[in-house]
Amino acid sequence: MATINISKIKNTYGTETALIILCCRLYFKTAALNELEIFVEDNDIDWKRFVYLSGIHRIRPIVYKAVFDVNIPAEIKLLLSNEHAETIRLNWKQGIETERIILLLNKNNIEAVPYKGTAFSKQFYNDFVSRESNDIDLVINPEHLPLAIQILKKDGYIPEAEDVYQYLGSRYFNYYKDYNLNKFKGRIRDYHLELHWAIAENYFNVNPKVNSFIYTYSGQTAFFRSSIKTLDPVAHFSAMLIHHAIKDGFTSLKNIVDISQAIQQPCIQTQVSLLKKTFTNLEMKKVVSISNILSQQLMGVSLTELDDPEIADSTTQHFIDNICSSRLLLTDKKLFVSIKNALLLQDSNIKKLKFFYKIAKLRFIPATTDFRLIKLPKALFFVYYLIKPFRSIIKPINFIEEKRKLIPEN
Repeated sequence: MATINISKIKNTYGTETALIILCCRLYFKTAALNELEIFVEDNDIDWKRFVYLSGIHRIRPIVYKAVFDVNIPAEIKLLLSNEHAETIRLNWKQGIETERIILLLNKNNIEAVPYKGTAFSKQFYNDFVSRESNDIDLVINPEHLPLAIQILKKDGYIPEAEDVYQYLGSRYFNYYKDYNLNKFKGRIRDYHLELHWAIAENYFNVNPKVNSFIYTYSGQTAFFRSSIKTLDPVAHFSAMLIHHAIKDGFTSLKNIVDISQAIQQPCIQTQVSLLKKTFTNLEMKKVVSISNILSQQLMGVSLTELDDPEIADSTTQHFIDNICSSRLLLTDKKLFVSIKNALLLQDSNIKKLKFFYKIAKLRFIPATTDFRLIKLPKALFFVYYLIKPFRSIIKPINFIEEKRKLIPEN
């Protein structure tokens, strides 16, 4: 399981992608500074594309920090410096707001535990500035959701799908893994908050037992100014691994950087046997094995005890193509890509059949758009299952339009 040569990445996926990966390897100490210096000197780099790709892969703090140490055009260094400073500012802002919301909910007897985002950065990167974070993710008990929504609305947060939640009632938890709210300054979104009770939606065919990861705690930890409850590191890593694999479909370099960063930490290195046993019992061995292979081949970081000779080279190549080609990060393709990749991560043919069945059912399961287009009495809820296949063809979801609708008029 060798690390891919940078020249091969350059020839296959482009100079800028190769440079980004080389910067990541420098961060992980699997490449030397002189390799980066020689690469920058010997290649004609499209710096605008470099900035663009670093941004869509959401790994700018690591990448920019690396190129600051080499000879690059002064105007590019200034641009990167300004972007880096803004990313740091936003990360701190997200972290402070995360802590404030947790304390606000705690004050009202609602337990909220940080998950992903700045919590993952704090736990595995040991700071708030080395990992880009756009959202605030909190784990809550579903029973506390009504009161949490009420408190957050008073605090200025606007729910994204309150009408759907009110209509579905307890059925909401069958279709969704979280409840999202936004806070705006004027017409600009200031914060995006997700209240979670599950790692992935039911149609991804994930064993429901995985959700125990986000309810496994390790006690109180200093966050910013306060000490708050945090996820157990192995449980947090396991949840993120499943999220990056099943939900994201291993489509970005950020997925692999997160995995590589975590498996370098002693809290994960010493628990390899536990990880293998846990994911084997969950019938998710491929998730662990493929993530480990991708980490080794792209970043030069791995846990050798997790090697799995049963993973086909063609499967590994498929995921590397996904990650390095970048085209699959487009919003309108992401669900399709995630579904296709989740299929490849199923451990057995029986699991694949079950996955196909759940995805087939997805064609009939109503979405937010269906509830908003047609207001049916609850007694006629079953009609949505008949409408959905036709609606999805006649009026596909326009994600840009859906986001625009969330912006308050005043």
